[in-house]
Amino acid sequence: MRNLSAQNKADIALIVVAIVWGATFLPMANALKTNGVFVMLFCRFFLSAIFMGFVALKFTKKFDKKSVIYGVILGSVLFLSFAMQTYALKLTFSSSVAFITGLECVIVPFMAAIFFKNKISIFAILGAIIAIFGLWLLSGTTLALGSGEA
Repeated sequence: MRNLSAQNKADIALIVVAIVWGATFLPMANALKTNGVFVMLFCRFFLSAIFMGFVALKFTKKFDKKSVIYGVILGSVLFLSFAMQTYALKLTFSSSVAFITGLECVIVPFMAAIFFKNKISIFAILGAIIAIFGLWLLSGTTLALGSGEA
């Protein structure tokens, strides 16, 4: 690993994150059959908070009021996103939820264009189209709109 470039390490990290992310949908859907949405979210966020608490100890001198406020805002948005996604897992197929969640990554360049006035390149548009088609093929989802998809 020491001989890899920063770009290669980042690419490997993204692949690992994608595998872990994708592998969690089915176990979460199965766990939701016997547990409530907020029980599962409490377990996930509690474990994450403990882990991130240890990581944050390294950076305690860099905390200021503004960082904490932004952290609370981002944490709240993350929790709301997880709550909606986890609730959707209770109502529909995990493949449909994975497809919709994967679309969040695809729309990032378009959101940047809206909020930051960034220009969207033709490659971003083509990449988004290919990614949407690939997500659809990988998830095997149908083009239907039920209560979980909404």
